[in-house]
Amino acid sequence: SVAPTTPHVAAAAAVSSAITLGPRPKPPRGRLLLVVDGANVGFDFGGVNGQPNCCCARGMWLCVQFWISKGVAASAIAVTLNEGRWDTSDAELTALDALGVVCWAPTGKDD
Repeated sequence: SVAPTTPHVAAAAAVSSAITLGPRPKPPRGRLLLVVDGANVGFDFGGVNGQPNCCCARGMWLCVQFWISKGVAASAIAVTLNEGRWDTSDAELTALDALGVVCWAPTGKDD
């Protein structure tokens, strides 16, 4: 009856030594890179501002301006957005595109 308990003890010892971790590595000190989900930011902004079914570029613009005001370079910000959302009459969306932060994703059936 002693034999069946021995493998359990050996397995537990092997597991405990396998999960022993050293000190946590420090994160790299490179520049900050941000990816903004443009559709989610735009729809959330529209929703809280009385336009529940509107993907508002104003929300994306304010998000980008917030990070720029915190010292993040525009070149380090990527706003992903479906190309079907392009609207030449939307001044804020046009400004974001001119700033070079919009990464247009191909139109598809899924978000």
